[in-house]
Amino acid sequence: MSSNKTITIALGIGLISGYAAADQIDMHLDQFGGNERISIGIDGRITDASSISAVDYISGVTAGERIWTNQYGAEVVTYCIQVYEGVDVGEDCTFTMKTDLTMVPESPPYPGAMNSTQAGLIEDLYSRFIDGRTGLLADDTELTDGFDNDTASAAFQLVVWEIVNEAITDGSLDDARNELSMELGAFRANLASEDSVEDAVDSILSALGQDGWMDTGGSMRGLSNPTRQDQLMIVPLPMPGILAGIGLVGGILMRRKLNKG
Repeated sequence: MSSNKTITIALGIGLISGYAAADQIDMHLDQFGGNERISIGIDGRITDASSISAVDYISGVTAGERIWTNQYGAEVVTYCIQVYEGVDVGEDCTFTMKTDLTMVPESPPYPGAMNSTQAGLIEDLYSRFIDGRTGLLADDTELTDGFDNDTASAAFQLVVWEIVNEAITDGSLDDARNELSMELGAFRANLASEDSVEDAVDSILSALGQDGWMDTGGSMRGLSNPTRQDQLMIVPLPMPGILAGIGLVGGILMRRKLNKG
């Protein structure tokens, strides 16, 4: 077996066993991926998703992908679910991984954990637009076919923020989808001069729940840290070659054990 194949298999074993066995992940924030600077407003005192009450906007907020390296040396792509905390490029963070999305984001600060309806919307959103092998935006969707990566990533992040930060009542996913808007409720995005991002957001929102509600098959993780922005990630699906390598290594180890016996 070549050294490159050995390294690949070892990395695959580390990734899969690490994700399966541990509830913590160490990550270094390398850079922002596709992104746009957007003006957003959040007012947690608004408890009606259709409210037109005024909110204060913060300009220049980075909306988009965050690209990390984890403790196994693998790239991890996340989207933020907590606006009032931050993580700087170059920073190392330890997160607790949550398989139950109703346990993130932690509180305080606002907004606190998602309810089951918000978690269901997030599952559908990710299953439609995120590649389960990479965590990047999936190819051949109306989002990536119609918009460049910066626009598409910014729009995806805005929809994540809208779902997590909006005053959505726990109940029907169909009803909740109809409450999603960048112009109403507790979360807003000022897209008056961002026509492409606005069109991308509309494309995402119109796709949610089409032909039934979907989920990611258990590959979603919420990443929780008490002082840094909580994140969402996909646990990457193992590639067939890595799985075959794991089987091969496992067979070799078993044979060695039997021979020693």
